[in-house]
Amino acid sequence: MIKEIADTDMTAADSILEGLIVVRELFHDIITLQFVPCHRRKYRTICINGKYFPICSRCMSVLLGYLFLIPLLLFHIHVAFWLGIVLNIPMVVDGYTQWKRWHTSNNTLRVITGLSAGIGQSISFLLIHLLTKA
Repeated sequence: MIKEIADTDMTAADSILEGLIVVRELFHDIITLQFVPCHRRKYRTICINGKYFPICSRCMSVLLGYLFLIPLLLFHIHVAFWLGIVLNIPMVVDGYTQWKRWHTSNNTLRVITGLSAGIGQSISFLLIHLLTKA
C-alpha cells in the first residue's frame, strides 16, 4: 500500500515537473518571438548595448505598427481602406527590389517600411473586421 502511494506521488510530481518544463519552453518561445516567421539574420537586426533583437528590424517594425490598432479602436478613428493598402506598398517595393538585387536595403529603410506596413495592415485588419461584423 505504501509503495503504491509513493509510486502515485512520483508520477504526480513527474507530471507537474513536465508541465512546468512545457510552460517554461512556451514562455521562452513567446519572449523570443519564435512565433514570428522571420529569417532572423543577425546583420539585419537592431542591436542595442550589444544585445540583438530576436527578429529582424523589418519584422519588429511591422509588429510595432500593429500597435497602431489600439488608438484606432479606442478613439474610433475612421480611415479609408485604400490607405491601408497604400501603406503596404513601400515595404513590398523595398523587399522586391532588394530580392532582385537592384539595391541593398539598410536597417533604417527596413524600419520605416516595416512600420508603414504594420500601420497599413492594422487599418486593413480593422476595416475587414468591421465589414465582416456588420
